[in-house]
Amino acid sequence: MVRLVRGSESWEIWHEGTMVRLDGGALRRFQSVRQAGAAYEAAIAARRDDGFVDAPDVVDDLDARLVYADELQLKGDPLGELIAVQHAHAHQRTGKLPVQIRRLERRVHALLEDHHDALFGSLASFVRRPSRSTPARPALQITWRSGFADEVRIQRAPKLELHDLWSQLRKLPISRFMTKLVVGSPTLPSPYLEQGSYRQLLSTIAKDGAPAHLRTLVLGDIPLAQRVSLDLGDLRPVVESCLDLQHLEVKRGMGILGPLVSTSLQRLVLENIAEPLRDVPRSSLPALSELSVINGYGTVLLRLLLEVPLLDQLSALTLRRCHLQDPDLDSIRADADRFGHLTRLDLRDNDFSRDAVRQARLRLPRLKA
Repeated sequence: MVRLVRGSESWEIWHEGTMVRLDGGALRRFQSVRQAGAAYEAAIAARRDDGFVDAPDVVDDLDARLVYADELQLKGDPLGELIAVQHAHAHQRTGKLPVQIRRLERRVHALLEDHHDALFGSLASFVRRPSRSTPARPALQITWRSGFADEVRIQRAPKLELHDLWSQLRKLPISRFMTKLVVGSPTLPSPYLEQGSYRQLLSTIAKDGAPAHLRTLVLGDIPLAQRVSLDLGDLRPVVESCLDLQHLEVKRGMGILGPLVSTSLQRLVLENIAEPLRDVPRSSLPALSELSVINGYGTVLLRLLLEVPLLDQLSALTLRRCHLQDPDLDSIRADADRFGHLTRLDLRDNDFSRDAVRQARLRLPRLKA
């Protein structure tokens, strides 16, 4: 997203995949990402020729966000007051009386209640109002921070598939500033084992483009009590399309998990993946510093990590409940120089003997096992 200002005027434009969204909500779709990017750059250049200049970033700069809130309030947008009130509640509590804090809380509640339909548009009936306990299974849950829908969780709901939910969500202004997306179950609760898939959802995200500020993506956030056989689909296009993605967590499922390409990804967590993760070590992730695999198969992954430069750039490696045994720990000890730079090496909950752990710690004092 780019936000430009000229005096008291402001103008915004978003480029996400094949979509370009102009200030005021006008949305244009193009046949390719390249065409969308060209239109995006041309629109920005035209505005700069008219005297507009870059405005401060409203996502990370809270002072700039308050200025943005003033602009929205002048336009009659309720999001402006929501930003101001939530910011005051979260960051200006010092010196306030309990009654003043409760007044702010009531105002936030009232704003979200009164403007529920405007905020959520066609999804309003699938989102729980502050004053209600229905729907019992909301398709969309928001964590608000200083007036922005910072964290968004989506899941399948009756009469609404995941990919359709995402497509409708992306049309809402509140989706522009999300920094974290959590994806729940693609199926409805059932006492039987259900077959669920993220294929259409991930394909839609990759095609249309992820939100410009998306930094954390969590997939497979499904309670273990819910019996779902999850097909993740292909993670590669969606990771490549998330230009600011820093944290990726996959909690369960199977699919194409690599090789991944990202210049921004710093942390990768893979849980409950019932396959050996052969393609992960071949990923091109120059910013990756933390790799965690929990409840998976670590022997093949460990052998492949020893053969690639990815291991050398990590600062933390976790392989917990990965069915590792003494020969695996012996190979780590034999190549201790490759692991010595790690600030955290967590191999707990594997099948090691006490003697093997004692011998390994002689060369790797930071080892947790």
